Order: sequence, then C-alpha cells, then structure tokens
Amino acid sequence: MGTVKDSVYLQERIEAEEKRLAVLEDRRTNPDTAATYEPRGAAVDVLVPSFLRPDDLFYIVSLTQETLTKVCGGFTAADIKKIGCLAVADLPAGAAKVTNKYNTGKYPKVQIIHGLPTPTAQITEWGTRWIKSYAKNGNQSHRLIPFGYDTTSTTKTVEEIVEFFDDQFGVGGPLHNVLGVNGSASLIFGKSGIVATHEGT
Repeated sequence: MGTVKDSVYLQERIEAEEKRLAVLEDRRTNPDTAATYEPRGAAVDVLVPSFLRPDDLFYIVSLTQETLTKVCGGFTAADIKKIGCLAVADLPAGAAKVTNKYNTGKYPKVQIIHGLPTPTAQITEWGTRWIKSYAKNGNQSHRLIPFGYDTTSTTKTVEEIVEFFDDQFGVGGPLHNVLGVNGSASLIFGKSGIVATHEGT
C-alpha cells in the first residue's frame, strides 16, 4: 500500500506549486523579470555521418564557435574531428550532405554537462530546495553536440562509436577535462537512448 500523505503536507505542496506558477507567469508577462535573451553567436556547419551510411551520407549540423572552442579547443577541421565530424569542405568525394532538420535521431549525439566542483543548495523563488551540481562554462552549462566515428576508421561499426566516445571523453582522453568535477558526457543513440556515460574528475 502506498504512503498516505497528511493534509498539512498536501497543503504545503499546493502552496509551493501556486507560488511557482505565479513566478513563472510574472516572468512571462513582466519585462523587468523576463529572462535575458543571449544570442547564440557565430556558428559553424559541421558534417556528422549517418548511422546507416557513414561513408556516403552526412548531415549538416550547425554549432556555435563558442561550443566548438569549449569542447574541441577550436573550430578548425582538425578540432572538429575530435567529435567524429568533418568540416563541410572535407565532404568525401561522391558523398551526399543533407540538412539535419527532422533527422536528429539519425546520428549519435553527446550531452555534456559542465560540472560544479562543490555542489550548492539552491532555494527557488517559490521556496523549494534543490542541489546544483552544474555551472556555466562560457555561456552554457549544458551542451548537445553531434558525434561520429573516429575519422581514421575504415570499418565504422556502431561499436566503434562507443569506443571512440570512451577514448575521447574517458579519463585521460583529450576531451575529458571539459566536463569538470561533477560534470558528465553521455552518448545518445536515437532521440533519448543513453548508451554510455563518463563522469568528470
């Protein structure tokens, strides 16, 4: 049998939810409390190989220069290869490139959460408490980037994507430090399937 909540607990939950909704409505309608819009900044198109045809079909994905710099150290063709992608100018002969609209489930992605070394307790504007363990690195705390194969591979199996992810984001890998303490990188296949995760150290 489930736990029966008493009326005091339920009333507190109702009051907290009412406060939360009031704050959100104020943010929506009051220009003085609305969130400040931050422009994305200059973008770079990269080519990420498809799951089924990794040698001759690539999706064009736009990433900000800021994200590529934070994750890969820059946005040159060599930097982009660190996440298994290619510069648009490096499209292989005979291969096709298509925009990624409606195709986001057809190539792997990595979700990066930049860690906060010392998690801190936070109190919301409506009085509830939560623990914050992430922090902005540049203008973002969370990033979702495309991810492909080791560009030197000649076989390109799905298993190789996981191995390449481990090599890049695992301890000692060239992209591990971008996670920070308490951060993480998760490899995603499809729209929501996480197949591997590395924690920051």
